[in-house]
Amino acid sequence: MIVLPAIALVLSVWTAPADAAPARAVPSVCRSEVGAFRYTLNDDLRGRILEPSVYGTILAELGPVAEACRLGQDAQAGRLLRALKRRWRYQ
Repeated sequence: MIVLPAIALVLSVWTAPADAAPARAVPSVCRSEVGAFRYTLNDDLRGRILEPSVYGTILAELGPVAEACRLGQDAQAGRLLRALKRRWRYQ
């Protein structure tokens, strides 16, 4: 009877070995590119490169990109963002 609690104690202390090299996460479109594009738009608005009405139109067109991000559809968001940038000559 004394052996069983000792075995249970040893089993509860043991942990699985860690992976040798953790997988490196690839930055997603939703986390990096959308934010960078919004920063560029805001900078262009401050620098008077964009008219406020054009800025508002581009932000409205970012709606489907944001929705794709919300739904976890990173590839779709990337396609929509690339098309939007092409249409407004941000490349």
